[in-house]
This record gives sequence, structure tokens and C-alpha cells, in this order.
Amino acid sequence: MSKLIEPGKLVQISSTLFATVGAYYNNRYRNATREHLPDYIRVIDALNETLELKDHRFILKPIPNFWNGVTIPVNRIAFIDPRRQTFAEIVATTCHEALHLRQLQDGFLKWDDKDKNLVWMGTPHVTVDIPDPAQHDYETYKKLPWEVDVEAREKSVFLQVCKVTKLPYKSLPKHTIKTKYVK
Repeated sequence: MSKLIEPGKLVQISSTLFATVGAYYNNRYRNATREHLPDYIRVIDALNETLELKDHRFILKPIPNFWNGVTIPVNRIAFIDPRRQTFAEIVATTCHEALHLRQLQDGFLKWDDKDKNLVWMGTPHVTVDIPDPAQHDYETYKKLPWEVDVEAREKSVFLQVCKVTKLPYKSLPKHTIKTKYVK
């Protein structure tokens, strides 16, 4: 089912789903990897189909600084931290990051490599002015235009993915940067 594609670094799980070796083989992350892997592959496939995503990757990887997930606009990679308490939280984070991938695909969100800025619908946002939720008020971060756009759509996408994949979740788990990690 999985294939080690970069010895010591990366495991390919499906055509768009990868995991770092540590995230895939470490027993502490069973919730996101081996224990729920068939369900998670169905979630990724449902997101790819529902959002018509192209030219992207999801990578399961522990992320520092209280981030649940982060999307890198330059190469359209969404990193998902597998250290959540519940599988529902991992699915919700993946839906959130998938919507950022769609924003990039549609050209609403772009990376200006020359000025090193994120650009939302033609308006540059200087990266030094973008608050880091690990160091700032999360409420301020959630007011960034691309986060407002995702927040408006993520519940619908989460519920649609759960329905398509027959997952039992009926409501979106609360998003927080303070979600406890699995120890």
C-alpha cells in the first residue's frame, strides 16, 4: 500500500498523500497514520474529487509552533500535523488546508516571489505583517482574508467529505491552535 520513496525521509501512501518516515512509522501518531489510513486515503480522494484539486500534495508531518496544518503556496504542499487527539480533528485540518490549495489553484491566493508576500485577490499582504498564531492572538490571524474565506466554506466541505466517505462525524470540530498533541 505504501512505498518508501525517499529513504529516511518520505513515504508515498497514495498519488497525492505522503508522510515523513517519522510520522508514518512512529507509534505515537497511529491516529493519523496506520490506524486510520484507509479512511484518510478516502478523505484525500474525496477532497481531490470534490474540490477538483490538481498539482498538489498532502504530507503528514509533525509541525512546530502550534500549527495544525500549513499550506506552502510556492509548491502547493499542505502539511498536516498528525499529533491531533482525534481523527475528526485531522480530517477537519485537512479540509481546511485543501481549501487553501484550491485558493492557490484558482489564483485567489498567490505567492509573490519577488517581494516575498502573499497576495490575496490582487492585494499584497506583507509577510512580516501576517501574525503568527503561535506568537499572536489567534483571532487576529483568523481575520486574514484567505482565512475568512476558508472558514466560511470549511464546515460544508468537512460535512460533504464525511458523507461521501461515510465517516460518522456530524459537526466540525472546534479549530484551535491549542489542540493537545498526542503524547
